[in-house]
Amino acid sequence: MLGLTSFLLGAACTDDLETSDTREDTDSETGDGDGDPDTGDGDGDPDTGDGDGDPDTGDGDGDPDTGDGDGDPGGECGDGVLDNDEQCDDGNNLDTDACTNACTLAFCGDGVVEDGVEECDDANNDNTDTCVEGCVAQQCGDGYVGPGEGCDDANMVDDDACSNTCSLPSCGDGVLAPGEECDDGNDDNTDACLSTCVAATCGDGHVWADNEVCDDANMDNTDGCVDGCAAASCGDGHVWADNEECDDANMDETDACTMECVLATCDDAVMNGSEWGIDCGGDCGGCDELFSADEDTLAILELNGDADDSSGNERHAMLIGGSYVDTAWGQGLALPELAQQGLSWTAHVADLVAPYTIEMVLTPAQTNCFQRLYTFDNTSDLGWYYCQGFHSILNPTLGPQFPVNQRQYLALVSTDDTTLDVYVDGVLRGSTPTGFTTPSVHAEFFNDNADHFSIEELLGVVEAIRLSSVARTEQEFIDMQARIELQP
Repeated sequence: MLGLTSFLLGAACTDDLETSDTREDTDSETGDGDGDPDTGDGDGDPDTGDGDGDPDTGDGDGDPDTGDGDGDPGGECGDGVLDNDEQCDDGNNLDTDACTNACTLAFCGDGVVEDGVEECDDANNDNTDTCVEGCVAQQCGDGYVGPGEGCDDANMVDDDACSNTCSLPSCGDGVLAPGEECDDGNDDNTDACLSTCVAATCGDGHVWADNEVCDDANMDNTDGCVDGCAAASCGDGHVWADNEECDDANMDETDACTMECVLATCDDAVMNGSEWGIDCGGDCGGCDELFSADEDTLAILELNGDADDSSGNERHAMLIGGSYVDTAWGQGLALPELAQQGLSWTAHVADLVAPYTIEMVLTPAQTNCFQRLYTFDNTSDLGWYYCQGFHSILNPTLGPQFPVNQRQYLALVSTDDTTLDVYVDGVLRGSTPTGFTTPSVHAEFFNDNADHFSIEELLGVVEAIRLSSVARTEQEFIDMQARIELQP
């Protein structure tokens, strides 16, 4: 207060001097206006000081120290006055604003979280803790691998080496990462993606639902699971050990491997393997049956010592005349061109109606006119003959002339009861009228009519006859001819 009073009194005296322009100073010397002749600080003493009445240069508070004028020797942080040793002084004790309680400017790294500016401040340069560079709270995507993170690549690409959840890619996380073929986020090995993040394939040892029947993870096609992860079965082309004898991947019952995947044998009642007859021919020795029965067969006359029907249909023929002799196919009927010879099938003639097929295998000793092959009326000359070529009585001959002493396979086919197609050794020779309609009165083979006796009978040997209730096909005749040729 003393300093302030002195300051106010000095100011008042100065005002009086300035307002009086007639007053003269009795001292002619130039001074400090305090009535003494010295130039000082105006406090009445001759010293140059701070105007507080003492000789020291201070802060005008009456003590010798340079301070803040409050009677103590220095300023105080928080007094709101910026001192030389302070960066700031906001006069409060709030440590989280721009000026700390230490009168320093707040900065990132000072260990104090500045409100509204910093999220955190841990006073270190470690970017792997919860507070990273810039005093920002650690979070996934900031580029720093912090607590709980396996990685942090600071991007939003989920299928690179670091996921969007800052975890290292791993099989089963549901995100397709480099090195993975798939990742469906489950451990189900029956779907399209295995638990190893490899796409399901045949051979991986896991049965892929709705795609594989089996998967034994091997290349062995002799076990129960074969190529393509299919269950082994007869017909797949692989011999299933302890289950199949063979497997040729076809449905051909006539080759060396049956449709049951069993090797053909000479007693399996099937013409197969090297056989050219049922259980005969090839590796099974000679055959004595030329024709095979099927559902369209009316009768088969193999002529092996009798005229019985070997098809099982019980439509036996009656021997009119002739004798049985040995042939390449067992036995056949030798016809010496005598009166009343050949075979009668008249007892079953009602069963022969169009369409029909009559096949015969024979070796003629004579093919000039007239060698009767078949008649539907034994009281007349009507019928079919060798007459150089094939001759249906009253119709032109289908040439050329047949050779003699040579086995021939004739197939005579009627589809409409009026026309006969003639095949010789599997080849169509031509067509001619049948000469009758079915059912006929008689059905006799190789015999002249009852009125002539030994003029128009066949001379030769007949090995077999088959009668069928269908018009068999050219391909059947070709196949039959190939079979006949197998056995001399």
